[in-house]
Amino acid sequence: MARWSIAFTALTLTAGISFASAGAGEAVDIARVTPRVAFGPVDVKLLVQVEPHPENRRLHLVLDSEALYRSSETELEGVEAPKSHFVSWRAVPPGDYLLTATVYRTGGKMFRSQRKIRIYSAADPDLLRGSVGDPSATIPPTGD
Repeated sequence: MARWSIAFTALTLTAGISFASAGAGEAVDIARVTPRVAFGPVDVKLLVQVEPHPENRRLHLVLDSEALYRSSETELEGVEAPKSHFVSWRAVPPGDYLLTATVYRTGGKMFRSQRKIRIYSAADPDLLRGSVGDPSATIPPTGD
């Protein structure tokens, strides 16, 4: 069974992070993003829950912004695959990001969960004024 874990331990505090839940999907859910608040570049860690299903074949995880794209992929072995999957992206710089977890099933069917996060720069004027709101948007899960 293909299992993976990307582990990074360095944490440099120089920007902040905030997010909102995309909601639980039928097949896949970004269950947790950490840290909730930090300074960076920061290590962003995800816990993704995948509901076991006989047709699950692949889990694709993406961290995407205008300045940075990172992804990770693992094979799923149907109902034998673990429910919890962890990934960590090291030293993510300030910016607005879209996190996407997609489960692909046999026959081309896919399910997706997304979250938006913002990592604040220590020089961010909103942060300095104390007027930082929640820039995140809830994105409903999708399934074909």
